[in-house]
Amino acid sequence: MLYFDEDSDARFFMPEAGTITTDDFDAMLANLARTQIGCLIVGVNAQMSNFRSKFVECYLDSFDVTKGIRQPALRGSREKWAFRRLANLAALEAQGIDSNAYLLEGARKLGRGAWIDVRMNDIHNGHDENDCLHASLWREHPELRLPGGLPGANGYDYSRKEIRDMYVNYIAEADEKYRPDNVLLDWMRWPAFLPRGREIELAGLLTEVVERVCERVGHPVACRVPATPESARNLGLDVETWVRKGLVSHLFAGNFTVSPDFDIPVEQWKAIAKDIPVVVTFFASWESGFNDMHTFTIEDARGLAAAAYWRGADGIQIFNCFKYLRGDIPDDLVLRGQDPCPQRENQRIGRRLFNELQDPEALYSLPRRIYPGWNDSEIYMGDLNEICRVAGYLENWRKTHKDPEGMMPRDTPCVWKLWTAKVPPHDAWLVTDAEGPVKVNGHEVEVGSAFGIPEETNQRDRRSMHFRTMGPDPVRIPKEWLKDGVTLVETTGHVSTLCIDL
Repeated sequence: MLYFDEDSDARFFMPEAGTITTDDFDAMLANLARTQIGCLIVGVNAQMSNFRSKFVECYLDSFDVTKGIRQPALRGSREKWAFRRLANLAALEAQGIDSNAYLLEGARKLGRGAWIDVRMNDIHNGHDENDCLHASLWREHPELRLPGGLPGANGYDYSRKEIRDMYVNYIAEADEKYRPDNVLLDWMRWPAFLPRGREIELAGLLTEVVERVCERVGHPVACRVPATPESARNLGLDVETWVRKGLVSHLFAGNFTVSPDFDIPVEQWKAIAKDIPVVVTFFASWESGFNDMHTFTIEDARGLAAAAYWRGADGIQIFNCFKYLRGDIPDDLVLRGQDPCPQRENQRIGRRLFNELQDPEALYSLPRRIYPGWNDSEIYMGDLNEICRVAGYLENWRKTHKDPEGMMPRDTPCVWKLWTAKVPPHDAWLVTDAEGPVKVNGHEVEVGSAFGIPEETNQRDRRSMHFRTMGPDPVRIPKEWLKDGVTLVETTGHVSTLCIDL
């Protein structure tokens, strides 16, 4: 099954300020009807709630639309999107429309699953205490935050009972208000909950939260967790105990955000989950690593999904893929000019994306791309945030830490695992900037340094690949060298780009 995660406030960014109506949601639901998405997961919060709550501050609690963009609720922000999202949320409230309820009911009418998603410790822009995304509770009570203060790991401290109570009460309130088919606890937004160094010791506190939530809602819940069981344990997420106690209905496994992980050990999660469905999260990231920047393409999505299904996944969750069920988006949200996809193509791409990731056998016959995967939860959340945000932080971090397996760039000899799954009956292409000898499944290949695309590649519909305009020349890999499952690529020198195009 395909699960689509509808962010808690992305729906408010798109229309002009104050103009949103149910027509905007009807258009999204009409697009949903033309996909194979089986479950719509509607987000209800970030650090604040998108509905009026007794337990968590609502986006609208301090907002006054008549004051325009220069008002206390925006904390000095002059970003158009910041005003637009709140003005639209206020407009819906004035019309008596609850977008969460509307979308959930719309999904049900289409015969799709209708879930809600609760982010368990969202801390967007944790480096700026004055940011308008922060709740007053977080801003005014630093004693409730995780100690240490590194942005990204300075959300609420779950070792404090008042924080655990707040989230349990909020989740129960949302469940009673909307009566969804299920509740997804998103432990990957953001994966830091307990004081650093005490996560395993205090893991029982997070188990207590899941237990209390299940008691309040009356059934097991879905949980989104890191890519590997080891990473989950290290964060205090004792999934084995949750499953043993019957607290989990579905397991969603994947990375935080930095790199889509093509190497999710689904088989390890299946061993823990028993009969519980295991779903791999496809994060619509805008980069494949710190140094290999490119938009996550349809071919990438196919490659990740094919690898997940090959290893036993029961479904794919599409996360942070804001635009493809909608269509046009405001100019100031086109990733500051970095989005290479014309807006008019959004729905066309969405239809392909949401209709091709459901069937493993069909995926195996379509053009796809595979990267080495790496687990970004192996890096402390505070460090990961700073690596992405602060120039030079990665270089300093590497002086005292070991890179996660599969992370690039790398200057030392390495064997990379690429989950090619079921390989097609034709040659493949290796794309890499590796220096020195390179071997594919033990066969040495000569890697060139020219730029461009061979004619044969053009003929095989690879135009949307990120090397279509610039990148190392693809190197042909004879089909006889390939085998189902994993392809091993050995490099000896510097490498910052490596993928196989099937």
